[in-house]
Formats: sequence, C-alpha cells, structure tokens
Amino acid sequence: MTENMNEKKKRPQKKLIIVITSIIIIAIFGYGAYATLQKQNKENIEDGNQKTKVFEVETTTISNASSSSDNLYIEATGAVEAETKVDVSALTKGTIQLLSFDRGDQVNTGQVLAYLKNTSTRTGYQNAQTNYYNMLSNLEAVKRTTQSNVEQAQVGVIQAQEAIKNAKTSLESNQENYDNAIALQEKNLKDTKNSAVISYSNHLQTIKDALEDINYIIGAEPGPRLNEIKTTLSAKNYSALVKVKNTYKNTKTDYTNLKDKEINTKNIEERLEEIIALLKKTKTLTNETIIVLDNTVSSSNFPQSALNAEQDKFSGLYNTIINSLQSAENTFNNLSTIELSQEKERIALKNSIQSAQNQLSNAEISYNNALVSLNSAKESKKQQILSAQSQVDSALGQLNLSQEQLADLTISAPISGQITAKNVEIGAELNPGQVIASISQTDKVKVIINLASEDVYQINKGQEVIINQNLKAEITNIAPNADQQTKKVEVEILVDNKDKKLIPGTFVDVKIKKNEQNSVKNGAIMIPLKALTITQTENYVYLVKLNENNDLIAKKQLVSLGNSEANLIEIKSGLNIGDKIIMAGSKSIENNSLIQIK
Repeated sequence: MTENMNEKKKRPQKKLIIVITSIIIIAIFGYGAYATLQKQNKENIEDGNQKTKVFEVETTTISNASSSSDNLYIEATGAVEAETKVDVSALTKGTIQLLSFDRGDQVNTGQVLAYLKNTSTRTGYQNAQTNYYNMLSNLEAVKRTTQSNVEQAQVGVIQAQEAIKNAKTSLESNQENYDNAIALQEKNLKDTKNSAVISYSNHLQTIKDALEDINYIIGAEPGPRLNEIKTTLSAKNYSALVKVKNTYKNTKTDYTNLKDKEINTKNIEERLEEIIALLKKTKTLTNETIIVLDNTVSSSNFPQSALNAEQDKFSGLYNTIINSLQSAENTFNNLSTIELSQEKERIALKNSIQSAQNQLSNAEISYNNALVSLNSAKESKKQQILSAQSQVDSALGQLNLSQEQLADLTISAPISGQITAKNVEIGAELNPGQVIASISQTDKVKVIINLASEDVYQINKGQEVIINQNLKAEITNIAPNADQQTKKVEVEILVDNKDKKLIPGTFVDVKIKKNEQNSVKNGAIMIPLKALTITQTENYVYLVKLNENNDLIAKKQLVSLGNSEANLIEIKSGLNIGDKIIMAGSKSIENNSLIQIK
C-alpha cells in the first residue's frame, strides 16, 4: 500500500516535467521559425536591391565571318588633316596694313604675306639713326676741344683720389660679406646633413613596414600571416608568387645589412645612395606583390571584398614607397648639390672682392693718368677720341638693331605650301607670337577616325583601308589608350594626296576589313580572353538574355575550352553562333544581374 501511495505522488511530478519540456520545445521551434522568416525577409530585400542595380557592359555577337560580307568590314567617318602644318606668327607688335594672301592660295618660301605698322618701332629706328649722326658730330667736336681739356686735368686728379677712397670702402665691405657668408654656409650644411640623417631613418622604417606587410601576404619567412588567402594566393599565376618570394628574400637581406650600418653626417651621402637602391628594390617587390594579388582569386574563406581591400592597401603602399623614393632622391640630390652651390656662392663673393680690388686698382691708375694728363695733353686727346669713337660704335650697333626690328614688320612665308587658315584681317592689332595664318603641305594627309574598343581589336597597324570607296591608304598609328570621355580609340591613316583628292578639314568615308574575331574559325568558335572568367572549379562567360519582364540580364553560361591563339581562345562547347556575350563589365556582375549595353 505504501508503494501505491508513492506511485500516486510521482504521477503529478511526471506530468509537470512533461508540460515544462513541451513548453521549451515549442519555444525553440518558434524562435527557429522566427529566425528563418527574418533571414528570408533579409534575403528578399537584398535580392530586391540587387535587381534595382543596372550594370553598364560592352558586348559582342558570335558570328560566322563568312556568312555575311557586312560583318567583314568596319565603316567609319574620318576627319582629313594635313600631314605638315606650320603656323605663321608675328615677330613683333603692330597693326596689319597689307595682306597679300587668302585662304587656299599657294605660296612659296620667303613670299611676303603681310606688312605691319608700328609707330614706336619706326620712331625707334629714326631716333637710333639721329643718335648715330650725333655721335659722329660729337667725335669731331672732341677732336676740336681736346686742348681745352688740359686745364681740367687737375679736377680729374681730385676725382681720382675720391674714387680710390670709395674703392677701398667697397673692398672692405665685400670682404666682410664673404666672411659672414662662409659662417652661414657651414651652419646650413650641418643642418642639411642632420635633416638628411633623420629622413634616412624614416625611409628605413618605411621599408621595414613594407616588408612586414608583404610577408603578411606571401609568407616568405616565419611571422604573422594572412592565412585566409593561402589557398588562392596567385592561383592564376603561381610563378608570380615564386618570383615575389625570391625578391622578398633579396630585399630583406639588403635591409638587414643596411639597418645595422652606422649613420652620421659624415657618411650620410653614402647611406642615402644605399637607401635609394633599397627603396627601388622595395618598389619592385611591392609591384610584384600587387601582381600576385591580381592573380589571386576569391574563396569562401577570403571573399572578393577582402581581396579588393588588400589590393587597395598595396596600391597605397606602392604610392608610399614611390613618395619615399622621390624624397630620398631629392635629399641626396640636395646634399650632392649644396656644396657645389655653396662653392658657386663663394666664387661669386670672391669675384666681388676681386672686382672691388680691380676698382681700387683702376682708381689708382686713373689717379696716375690724371697726373700724367697734366703733362701730356696729347695723350689725353688720344684717350678722349677713343672714347668718342666707342660711342659712335655703340650708336651704330643700336642702329643695326633698330633696322632688324623694322624688318620684323614684314611677315614672310616660312615654307612653301597652301594657305589653309587665315586668322586676321587688315587693321587687326597683332602681338608677338600671334598666328596670322597656317600653311599646309597637302601632298600627304592624315585621316583620323575614332573606333569603339571592340572594333580596335579587329584591326592592325599597317593594314590597308579604303577611303571614299576607291582610294587605298594604310593605318599608321593606333592610340594606346581610349579617350576618357568618349571611350573611343583614335586611329590615324596616312593617305598619298598628290592629286589633291582629299581636302583638309573635310570628312570622308573609311572602310576597314575586320580580323577574324568572335567568329567561327575553321569550325571552332573563338572569343576574346577578356570575355572569359576562369576559376578553380569552372569556366564561364555571361550571355545577354531577357527575363520575364523583358529586361536585359546577364546569364552565366558554363563553357569548355580548347586551344588559345593570341588574345583569342577556342570554345569547344557552351556557345552557339548568334549568342551575344559580355566583353567589358563582366567582372562586376553576377548571374541574372540587370545590364545596360553601352
């Protein structure tokens, strides 16, 4: 009976435990359902945001090059320019009085094109001419009055004595300036070297920091390491990783040797040369690390955002190394030139002292000459006549210069050719250097066209083109970069124009045969490598498709690869003729992303 009572007591306890357990289970499932619902809502919001973003892309369509002659050519409109063009400029200021040319005229070298009027230039010539004749008259007057100058010789003696006094004062002043400058130079040189020692330590620290950051990525030696990147580091080009590790070891060895060396103001130039060499190695090492990161792919452990962050970090580090290198080179150049500069300053000051000594000597000579002039009127006459003759010579030089300036008022053709631009009219005011006309030699002309990037890949330098359906020419230059605003590439075509069929400043039709690209070649589909994405697990391109709302989207398409040829690669399966693939912009998009074709 006791057992029955105990059993009855245990039954309510069991029921209570069952109830509590049930409540806990229901709470756990309820929380799980709530969390799942929140996650789904978040994903839906993110998907909604993703769909609202539209990516700009460039595309190309896979076509059979032999199926249509329209696909074989690139057609464009080109601007005609003269191969040789010279601007005719004014050499002096003036007003146009006469123009002897018009646009389209043929001119010869030396042919007069314009006459200018400049009152000040003509007045200057007349004044120079008058001055020259005055100097001639003065020379004759000196010859007549030399005898009376003998009485003034005593005044000359007094003046010479005063000149000696002034020359001595000037010599003392220049000597004092020299002494002060030497003391200041010594202080400046000491300060410059002390500053260089400080900057050297900063450069050494920059190299140390760079080595630590690089080793953190590539793991060339024991130390802190970014383990999340290890599995995909330089996956697309393993040799780049091997190369950067070798460069790291060599750079680290040089750094270790350099950091233990003594640095002071006596050996700072030698140390700066060494730190510059080490900074150049560090610059190369940083650039090779950037190449390794460019060949690294993202993974679940190391997402694309983390890879982008490391790439941005090392771009900044590369700029820091370049700035440090430029600073070190500037410091070294400053040290290399400061002593030379100081030496030049000392030479200039010494020259000033020498000049003052020469002035003193000249004053003493003048004093002696003044004494001699009292006894030798003839010698005085001779010297004065020489002085007057010197003035005549100077006036003649000024007259010749004025004649040259007067000649500049006549503007002549520098080359033979055709006037292709007339920039002025009679009565216009010109300044030196102002262009009045352009002369072009049009036996050969250039045709300039601008092509989209997908078309540029399908032409070559030296390739023949057709101008206006019947004129053959050749591509002479393809710009290495596209225009920042139009995103198009400039192509230059040289045309033989002896028969003057093409006129500069006009537009012509240009037709260029395409290279075989994005087409079926010998039965195989070939596409540009830049349209292909290669990962460790799959190879794919993005196709242009329409979704249920008739919006353009990027559709991921797996492909199998064959042989590569130049910048093309064979697609064995996954693509068909007529497929439109995304060329530029595919690195930023994802499957089903909304797109807009440029």
